[in-house]
Amino acid sequence: MLTLCLTVILITTFTSLLFSENLPQLQLQGIDMTYGGLMTINIEGNIFYKDPDNNILLVDFKEVSSKLSKITVSQAGQLLMEDSVGDLAIDSIYEVDLNTYGKGAFTITLVTIEDKEIAEEVIIK
Repeated sequence: MLTLCLTVILITTFTSLLFSENLPQLQLQGIDMTYGGLMTINIEGNIFYKDPDNNILLVDFKEVSSKLSKITVSQAGQLLMEDSVGDLAIDSIYEVDLNTYGKGAFTITLVTIEDKEIAEEVIIK
């Protein structure tokens, strides 16, 4: 009986370690973001993931409490890209290829169907 219990514990521990995510993450974990004191967006976990080379930014839709309608990329106030994502599933992973924009500081903005925004600054060196 003791052997069976220990076996179950070891298998459970090994399985949880095997399937854990080890991606680099931006620190937007478990917070509420308020914009202008009027709108609050609940963020369930990490929204943004960057690859180690900073070439790809992944956006995890399921971590936002509201459905997203569009994603924009801008630099110094100039709109570089706008994509309507309202038809994508709420658990989608959206990929932004940062190689497209060259070097510099960029703002990635997620807009919800309620017109709330989540903005993240990304620097490409």
